[in-house]
Amino acid sequence: MKPCPVRSCFGVVLLLLSIGSLGAREPASLPPAMRLVPKQANLVLTIEQPQKAVELVLDLVNRPGLRGLRQVREALDSTNARRFRQLVRYFERELGQPWPQLLEQLTGEGIVVAAKVGEEPPPALMIIHGSNEELTHRFSEVLFSIIEQELARQESEEALERVRHKGVEVLRIGDEFFAATLGPALAISNSEKGIRAAIRLHQHGPRASILDRPEVQEAVAMLPERRLAWFWFDLDVLRAQQDFANLLELPSSFPPFHMLFGGLLDAIADAPYVTAAVCDEGSGPRLTIRLPQPRSDIGPIARAHAVPPDEHGIAPLLQPPGTLLSSSFYLDWHTFWREREHLFPRDQLQEVEKAEKASGAFLLGNRVGAILEYVGPRQRIVVTEPQPSPYRTRPQSPIPAFALVVEARDADALAKAVERPVRSLGFFVSFNVKMKLVEEDVAGCKLIGYEFVENDRNRSIENGLLFNFTPCFVRVGDQFIFSSDRTLAKKLVPLLQKETKAAPATVAMQTRLSWAGVSRLLRRQRDQLVTQQMLANGSTVQEAEQQVNRLLRLLQQLGGVEHSIRHEPDYYAWDLHLRWSR
Repeated sequence: MKPCPVRSCFGVVLLLLSIGSLGAREPASLPPAMRLVPKQANLVLTIEQPQKAVELVLDLVNRPGLRGLRQVREALDSTNARRFRQLVRYFERELGQPWPQLLEQLTGEGIVVAAKVGEEPPPALMIIHGSNEELTHRFSEVLFSIIEQELARQESEEALERVRHKGVEVLRIGDEFFAATLGPALAISNSEKGIRAAIRLHQHGPRASILDRPEVQEAVAMLPERRLAWFWFDLDVLRAQQDFANLLELPSSFPPFHMLFGGLLDAIADAPYVTAAVCDEGSGPRLTIRLPQPRSDIGPIARAHAVPPDEHGIAPLLQPPGTLLSSSFYLDWHTFWREREHLFPRDQLQEVEKAEKASGAFLLGNRVGAILEYVGPRQRIVVTEPQPSPYRTRPQSPIPAFALVVEARDADALAKAVERPVRSLGFFVSFNVKMKLVEEDVAGCKLIGYEFVENDRNRSIENGLLFNFTPCFVRVGDQFIFSSDRTLAKKLVPLLQKETKAAPATVAMQTRLSWAGVSRLLRRQRDQLVTQQMLANGSTVQEAEQQVNRLLRLLQQLGGVEHSIRHEPDYYAWDLHLRWSR
C-alpha cells in the first residue's frame, strides 16, 4: 500500500522544522505568528524563536554517553535521519545559507500550531513566521517543488494545484493539504476553512485572532516570562466527554485515584483552561503546567493535598548519604476519612465503614479512623542505595533501602497505637518466616525492629530476598520513621533531631531524583545487565560490557530530576525540572 501523499507532504514540512521545537524569547510580546490563528481554536502550541532549540538538542545528543548507545547510533544512522540531513543540505544549497541562519530567519518570529478539537476531523493550522519575507517566499517555492517531486515519485493520483483566494496563491493537494505564503509567514492547514481564516486575518488584521481571547492573554501572564514554548487548551472540550467527566466526578467509582491525585483532578474540574510552558533554566529544561484555581475554590477532598495558608510548609527533603530519591509532601489522610461521604459512593461507603469498625481487632484495640486522626499531614519518603547489612547471607538481587517519615498530630497517641501492633508483628509473621525482635537506643530514641533468622527456609525465599530488609520503627519527637532498613533509620534520627519547622509555603509536594545515584545502584548489578544485553541483542561479552558502561556513564552525566506541586493564591502549578550535570 502506498503512503498517503498528503501526510507525506506534512511530513516533509515537519521534518525540516522539527529541530526547532523549542526556543527562548524575551517576554516583551506574543509572537506575530499568533495573529494569523483564528479565535475559534481551542488548542494552541506556540514555539517562540525555535532556533534556540538546536542548542538544547545538541547539548543532549552530543553527550558521549548518549551517542555511544547502540539504539541512539542506529537512530542517527537510520534512513529517515540520513534523508533529513540530505534535505537540510539541499535547502542550504538552494537558498545559499547554512541551516542555522536559515532557521533563524525562517522561524524567528515564532511557530504556532493550532486546532479546533472536537470536530471530526479536527481542523488544524500551522503558522511558521519568519523575519525575512523574500527568504520565506524562496523557501516556500523550494519546499513546494520537493513536495511536487515526492508526489510524482509516489505516482500519486493527487497533484499539486495552484489556486487563488482573495488574491493570495494557495497550493492545494486534495482536500487535506493547503498552504499559502502570507508575507514573511508560511501557513499550512489540513482544511480549506483553516487556510482561508489565516488569509483573512493576514489581510484584515488580528481583531478576530486568538489574541482577541482574554483567557489566552491571561494564561500567558500566568506563565514564567522567559518561557521557551507554551501550550494552551480549553478544558471544556475534555469535560464534554462523558468518560472524562466521570473521572472527575465525586463521589468517585475509584476513590484511590482522587486520594492520590485529588489536587490535580479538582483543578481540572474547575479551571476553564490548562496552560503549560517549557523554560530554559540554564541547568536544564523545566516544564510547568498551570491551571487557574483560587485557593478558596479548592474542594473538600482536594484540601487534603493543599497546605493551609496559616500553617507551616512541608518538611525539608531528607538526603542521607547515597540518596536516590527523596520526596516531601502534604497529604492529610484524616481529611479523606472525615469527608468520606464526598469520596465514596454509597455502596462502597457502607463497606468501608464496616471494615473500619472491624479494624480494632487487628490493630489491638485501635481503629483506623482514630489512627488517621493521630497522623499528621506532612510525610516524607526517602530511598537510598542498599545499606550495610548485619546478615552474612547476601541476597541475589540487592534492593534499595527506603523509609517513610510521618509527622504526628498527637505523637503520644500515635506511639501507643503503633507500638503494640509493631511488637506483635513478629508473632503473626513467624508462622511463615522466622524473625527475631531487635530493640536499641539511637540518640535517645527507642528503635523497635526485626531481623530475619538466617535459616535454610528464609534463604530459599526468592534467592535470599528477605535479607534485603531489617524493618524497624522509631519515634523522634513528633516524627515517626518506618524503615525497611535499620541502618537507614539510624542515619535519619539525627537529621530529624536537627530540623526546624518550615515557614508557611505554597509548595504541597517536592521530589528529587538523582540519576548519579541510580547509576551507582545499577553498577551493583552490572553483571546481570551485561547478561541481559547479550540475550536481548545477541551481543558479545565485550559489546555488552561497552553498552552497559556507556549507559552507566550517561546516567552519571544526566544529573537529576526535581518535581514540585504548588497551590498558589490564584492557580495550581505542577513543575518538572531536568537538571543536567556540567
